Amino acid sequence: MNSDLQHPQTQSTQRWNWWPLLPTFPYGERQSRFTELIAGRAWAIEQFHGIWYVAVPIRMTVLKLDQGGLLLYSPLPPTQEVVDFIHELERTHGLVKTIVLASSSGLEHKISLPALARAFRNSDIWISAQQWSFPLNLPLSWLGFPRTRTHILFKDGLPHRDEIDWLALGPLNLGLGTFLEVACHHRSSGALLITDALVSIPKQPPTLFDLDPNPLLFHARDSGSEPMLDTPQQRLKGWQRILLFANYLRPNLLQVRGIQPLFNDFFDASDRKAVNHFGLYPFLWPKGWITEVE
Repeated sequence: MNSDLQHPQTQSTQRWNWWPLLPTFPYGERQSRFTELIAGRAWAIEQFHGIWYVAVPIRMTVLKLDQGGLLLYSPLPPTQEVVDFIHELERTHGLVKTIVLASSSGLEHKISLPALARAFRNSDIWISAQQWSFPLNLPLSWLGFPRTRTHILFKDGLPHRDEIDWLALGPLNLGLGTFLEVACHHRSSGALLITDALVSIPKQPPTLFDLDPNPLLFHARDSGSEPMLDTPQQRLKGWQRILLFANYLRPNLLQVRGIQPLFNDFFDASDRKAVNHFGLYPFLWPKGWITEVE
């Protein structure tokens, strides 16, 4: 079952005030999409995460435990919209018992944990080992992790072992820190929860972009003077280019405009707004770029 549970929201309920700690798109306004993955057992909460409109969905999973209550896997910014949705689930399925930060290196999840822990104060916090921070490797309590409720997976035990299998993936040395991720398999529902070790790349733009298609439309253009037209073809073209950015950082065929062509294009733009970065578009996609997607 995959049903959309989206409800109308206002900007005030989507506000994320801690965004300066990790200043990535969409900054202080975090729209969320809620999807039931397994009827009455598992739900997905998705938000955008990216740089320079290279936006991809990231997910927190809500899992109903066999003995009642909820487990939150891979934290996301707990906007009021997100908290309200989880409270709605709590009224039917029981309180949040456990919050799991499964990755030692996923900053977009780690930065959200302290606020999520404060929003659900009766929960136990379980985190993967070898957590680190940059530029200073600070103690967990200095990062906002609740001292008395935080436990290390495997070192301090494992939560809900009677119904969940846990598996450590790693560690791998990343230079700045360590990649270590803990996957879990919920036996009765069949749900397998993984953070970064498995990536889904759909051919069509994810439905999260229905909330804000601007990242797709921005990258679908060939110049800053080109208008951002919302058509299915432009959405697909933008998604294909975002995939190249997200997976290769600097796609092989991509060129970057020089200063003079960049500003010539900027002054030719008839529509300069924040949504199109005021007409600045530094990328030049040569013919044949689509072959890198195919």
